[in-house]
Amino acid sequence: MFKNYQQNQGQLLPQSLNDSISADHTARLINQVIDEMDLSFIESKYSALGQKAYNPKMLFKVLVYGYTIGVRSSRKIADRLNGRYPKSLTLSPCVPTIRTYEKIV
Repeated sequence: MFKNYQQNQGQLLPQSLNDSISADHTARLINQVIDEMDLSFIESKYSALGQKAYNPKMLFKVLVYGYTIGVRSSRKIADRLNGRYPKSLTLSPCVPTIRTYEKIV
């Protein structure tokens, strides 16, 4: 039903996505808190038919991270997460397009 979302998937450089973020970074707290949340009420709204959707937890992490750093614009959130900011904890190797961000913001 959802697109592949594996945060701990190994990569060439850095070996693990977690290695690219400092231990005290805000993105780690957001990641931990949202991973512990029960979002089954959102997941139940998705259909297994059609194209696979992005994982709701991942999209929620993106939204919360953007709001935490004071960014409300979907374009600016996309720019930050596709640039030098910690997309590794919020997105893993899966990178949504700007259109996806526009739908959630």
